[in-house]
Amino acid sequence: MLRRRLPVQVRDWIVPVNRRYPLAELVSLLEEYYPMTTQHARGDRFVVIEYVLLRGVNDSVDDAARLAGLLSNVRGLGLVRV
Repeated sequence: MLRRRLPVQVRDWIVPVNRRYPLAELVSLLEEYYPMTTQHARGDRFVVIEYVLLRGVNDSVDDAARLAGLLSNVRGLGLVRV
């Protein structure tokens, strides 16, 4: 069952390009180009993050908390598309 796998393994299965461009590197770049602090923010620029929910795979409360923590330093829109 996928739920028992590590988040990175699940992401590799859902998004195969993750093997080449790991999420940690992507988030690091997002934090650099779209920082939350207004001191370093580049005007009105922000990023939109879309997250695909797959029942029984990545739709738990723990998954949502992990996503929120992962993007806590990225300036993005405050909305979730489900």
